[in-house]
Amino acid sequence: MSFKQRRMLLGGISVFAYLFLQSISLANEPVTGATMQSPVNLKFGAVPSLLYLPVYIAIENGYFKKRNINVEIINVSNPVPALIAGDVDFLMRSADASILAAAQGKYIPAVVMLQQRTTFTLNLSSRLREIAGSRQYPANIRILKGKMITVGISARGSTSEFLVKRAFSDAEMAEGKDYTMVVLGSGANLVTALVNGRVDAVSVWPPFSQAAEASGAPALVVNYDEAGVAVLTNTTFIAQRRDVVENVIAAIVEAEQFNRDVEKNIDALITIAKKYAGASDDNILLPAIKQEASLAYPGVDCAAWEVAFRNQMSAGTLTRQLACSDVVADIAPKGPIGP
Repeated sequence: MSFKQRRMLLGGISVFAYLFLQSISLANEPVTGATMQSPVNLKFGAVPSLLYLPVYIAIENGYFKKRNINVEIINVSNPVPALIAGDVDFLMRSADASILAAAQGKYIPAVVMLQQRTTFTLNLSSRLREIAGSRQYPANIRILKGKMITVGISARGSTSEFLVKRAFSDAEMAEGKDYTMVVLGSGANLVTALVNGRVDAVSVWPPFSQAAEASGAPALVVNYDEAGVAVLTNTTFIAQRRDVVENVIAAIVEAEQFNRDVEKNIDALITIAKKYAGASDDNILLPAIKQEASLAYPGVDCAAWEVAFRNQMSAGTLTRQLACSDVVADIAPKGPIGP
């Protein structure tokens, strides 16, 4: 091979390598859409929760508004069917909502993450917590076998319920034999019921996890290392209004950057959380917001979703194997997923 031929070959390889590296880089860049030319009105379905703080930030700081998007938060009692039917355009929900819908052939994929990992906790009464002691999971739950524990959850079909089933399944304990679940609604109701002795344990989320801890009901160590909360939509909406979805993602990516700068923005974050998340105690909100902010990254980590698949299979709530592409939209950012 002549010098000229070698130089052309190397040059071609260099160009290919450059383009390949650029494609990797672009795949990890946040999605950014051109600002909408005409105003767009969107309905986001959700119950009040600190876990959705980036969306609230995007509303309050004008990140949606500057993209010509008006967002209305709709409190829907049956959120997944509402999204499938088109009664809401987006849904703020834990990963399990997308997983269980996909298992039934109804695809409502995640377009951006709000929390990289689930932050639900299983908080016990002080009496049961003493029995559990310092044992590792799931032995710390298995030691309670035979005591018929009453566990408070937010709703049937909720992440609160699923994670109880998963934890007790890991401990080889059965509903109706070793524990029962009662629906209590809001996080505040769950904490009140636990403190007043109406239930033995509750499945809660920030800031109610912190509120339960502060009331003398500490959380058990439970391995919930799976995908957390995301913004979901239906595949028809993505196909018809991809430009809108791109702008929604871009607004939330910007909001999460504000969210993660928690030391600088803590006063604003507490104010927004009080307005939207149903909590008012600064001493409870501060640690809860810091925990939430540490997980507020937009990228999709398929490995964490696969953990959720396995956990639901083991708990018996998922009966067929899924792929990440079944529950995550192709438009979703690939990164970042952490610091």
